[in-house]
Amino acid sequence: MKRKLMIIGCVAMILSIAFFLIQGGSARTARALEPASAEMTDLDNLDQLKEQFQRERGTVLLVALLSPVCPACRSGFSDMQKTLKAIPDDRLRVYIVWLPLFPGDSKKWAQTRSDEFSDKRVSYYWDGEKLAGKAWQKGLGTKREAWDVYLLYGAGSQWDKEPATPDFWMHQLSGITTAPRLDEEVFETLTCRIIPVAFSFLGAGGLALAMDMMQYRPHFIALTVVFLAAGFYFAYRPENLECAPGSDCATPKSRKLQRVSLWVVAILTLALIAFPYLIPYLPIG
Repeated sequence: MKRKLMIIGCVAMILSIAFFLIQGGSARTARALEPASAEMTDLDNLDQLKEQFQRERGTVLLVALLSPVCPACRSGFSDMQKTLKAIPDDRLRVYIVWLPLFPGDSKKWAQTRSDEFSDKRVSYYWDGEKLAGKAWQKGLGTKREAWDVYLLYGAGSQWDKEPATPDFWMHQLSGITTAPRLDEEVFETLTCRIIPVAFSFLGAGGLALAMDMMQYRPHFIALTVVFLAAGFYFAYRPENLECAPGSDCATPKSRKLQRVSLWVVAILTLALIAFPYLIPYLPIG
């Protein structure tokens, strides 16, 4: 009898231990399945955003300034998610900056919105002082702090004292005529277009060198204009009355060829200078 009671007691103890182990494991599994909160950085000053912008300027950057509560901004955030899902390219980085510009906006709601979408290419920020909105207001020409705007930067964009002017941007604001209203399909198409244009010709090493040289681009352009002006001066200056036999001035065809060549070079140079500003409008093949 005692032996039976000992066996029953051992079985009961084993079952109790198994029950607690299974219950604890289920709880841990449930916690593991819960989505982790997205990391969101508090913007005490714009240097935090500027440093990351400069650090990742070798990529194509998408910056969105949004309200976490505004229905239009939530729709725009959804459009950005669609764009990211359609373009799984690691050369694209996204900064979502939440600003309190709509009744009910708060850091808590910003965290809730951030938790809705997870992508390693996305960085979330809470800008309680609207610093980013004020900084981009100047460059975009909005009437108040910039928000509900979607900015696209090609690789190599430089943030100096003020945020760089975007290569292309869209918005969902009233009274803005300097940029088109947000259209997810168009925005996705332009993003797809800018990524290969930025990277296909240069490669990683060439792109790094190009980024370092970007700060000198205005100087190179000015020097090129000076050389072209000198070329046009010598090509079109009045001819001497007396020319030595066999010289260029004594051969009209040679002078004409020089002028044609100079015009070809000038047109190609103008195209190269304008190319970065024309990227968003290039037709897709």
